[in-house]
Amino acid sequence: MEIILFILTAIGTLAGVISALAAIWQNTKKGSDKKKLLKQEIFITQKEKQEKQIKSKRINETQPQCYQQKNTQITKQKIDEIANYLPYSINRKKQIERMAACLRNRISNPIWLIHGDYNQCIDEFLHCIRLFHWKHIYPNIGTSSPEIIQFNYPDAKNAVHFEYELYQNIWMRLNNENEKNDLPLDTNFKIDKNHIFKSLNTNKGVPTILYTKIIMKDWNKSLFLRLTQLSAYLNSSEREPKILCILIIYNNFGPFYKRLFSKKNKIIKALNKYCDEFQNIPQLSDVIKEDVIDWFIVQYGFPKRDEVDDFFSNPSIPMQELAKKIKTNYDMKSIAKNY
Repeated sequence: MEIILFILTAIGTLAGVISALAAIWQNTKKGSDKKKLLKQEIFITQKEKQEKQIKSKRINETQPQCYQQKNTQITKQKIDEIANYLPYSINRKKQIERMAACLRNRISNPIWLIHGDYNQCIDEFLHCIRLFHWKHIYPNIGTSSPEIIQFNYPDAKNAVHFEYELYQNIWMRLNNENEKNDLPLDTNFKIDKNHIFKSLNTNKGVPTILYTKIIMKDWNKSLFLRLTQLSAYLNSSEREPKILCILIIYNNFGPFYKRLFSKKNKIIKALNKYCDEFQNIPQLSDVIKEDVIDWFIVQYGFPKRDEVDDFFSNPSIPMQELAKKIKTNYDMKSIAKNY
């Protein structure tokens, strides 16, 4: 009887030991599973992070610097402005590179000649320079985006009247368009040109683009050369570049044979003649499909190739037509908030 009792006690003790060992094993297994799960989560997180970094690096390496975004807090007014001009920022890389070269090579009295057909949106391109491209054009530390000032091109065709109207228009523009503010004269009763530009030249620390537009029908080579003389009165410096910018807009309509012998070809020939003296920016031309795909990669993170294909019935389209399609089909304000 005592032997049976001893055996039963031993079996009970052994069962307790086995139960305890089983509990320890279960806890160890759970801990191991948790560690494996944690390691797996960490691995997945790191992998996702690496993939994002690779994607970001690829975009930044393949796109022009002028398109790269930055996250800053901006006002509603600024968002509206960026949203309005963003579709016109699609690749104008050749023009931007030439502008940058101009300021590297000639910081004193720089002149930009920007020309293109009416449907290439030259005015909008100038604002894209201010909003998106300036840091690529002029990457000097400490310089802010430029102030853009437009003055009216004179209606006068006579050289003497042209010069008077030219300085009158600039004087009015720089003095808040106060028509009663007569042109300043020097002691010889001639136009005091230095005084006209005095307020502009004392604008500390702000780059300036002073520009006007010449429509093709108003082109006159001798008056154009008089216009370029304005740059001599702009005190441009490394910290405060002041650029005279002349926009030339071609309204080239009609049959091919008329366009072939139009004023446009004469203007382009004249601009090429003076390209050593002034910075003749490559003509703004139609946008090709790959330019648009690059732009979508930057803005959305992927190319949207099928949607871009729908934009193009020809190999290239004018900027005006493209910008209208983008504004119609996409919410530019949502993108503008990331700038």
